[in-house]
Amino acid sequence: DADAVVINEERRTYRQLDERSVAVARSLAALGVEPGDHVGLLVPNCIEGVEVLFGAARLGAVVVPINARFRARELAHVIADGDVRVIVTSDVVADHVDYVELLHEAVGGLADASQPSHLQLRAFPELRAAVLLGTSDAPGFVSQSDFEARADEVESADVDRWRRSVALRDPAIMIYTSGTTAMPKGCPLSHEALVRTAVEAGRTRFRFVEGDRFWDPLPLFHMSFILPLIGVLDAGGTFISMTHFEPAAALAQLEREGVTGMFPTFPAVTQALLNHPDYRAETLSAVRITNNVAPPDTLRAMQAAMPQAVQISAYGLTECGG
Repeated sequence: DADAVVINEERRTYRQLDERSVAVARSLAALGVEPGDHVGLLVPNCIEGVEVLFGAARLGAVVVPINARFRARELAHVIADGDVRVIVTSDVVADHVDYVELLHEAVGGLADASQPSHLQLRAFPELRAAVLLGTSDAPGFVSQSDFEARADEVESADVDRWRRSVALRDPAIMIYTSGTTAMPKGCPLSHEALVRTAVEAGRTRFRFVEGDRFWDPLPLFHMSFILPLIGVLDAGGTFISMTHFEPAAALAQLEREGVTGMFPTFPAVTQALLNHPDYRAETLSAVRITNNVAPPDTLRAMQAAMPQAVQISAYGLTECGG
């Protein structure tokens, strides 16, 4: 009954996250997703995105977390190249991005589809459905209420059977590289690659313990969200994030949630916190460890502002499991 995930003001206990991920798996299966199929995930940081991540994994499907900053051309490439069977998005407008509008632009024919749960689009032959999380409806999308209702079509026992059939080295996710020199390329990563990396880092590098409350504002489509999430849950802690990073709101959340560890990582994020007028040393007094990557002089300045916290640095390589 402890909090597993907190994003903004919304939270899920371990029990709720477990139950919701089973329900998501049942709904995905009702839309025709089978073990090995690819489920695209284009969402801002949100509880529902975490539920889809774990729900698809329980089904034995492969999650394709899509960079929420991709433009329509890159998005269309990932959906087609990634053999996405179902794509899940949100009606939350984050960082000035309207995901419905973006998908309508990227996926030709989606806005005119008369059967959202049985798409037949010439340029995207694998795509069978698009799901819109939230309270709104949009042309071409299965609404959240419809998606959730479809869970009744599949038994929980089927989900458990699929879960038990997933092998350690079956692919769990396929994250696309940034595409700085060419179109983005998919990196398939196994359950083992994700879990072993996250658990090892969590236990020996961050030294998570039960009850830790770890704050990570980085995007859900990135390994810097997914790996800390798994590491924190392994320890029985609470993973805390926010949909849109804003320093004043972040400082209030850090204090309100009693955060013990942080993953701001980038100097722009850490300095925005430490240099904000609302920052007080006691705000971060419970923080014992933080991940920062910066030049030595910048790290020393950060250390002076957070003398009680151990700073560690990390290098990430998506192709090698993060």
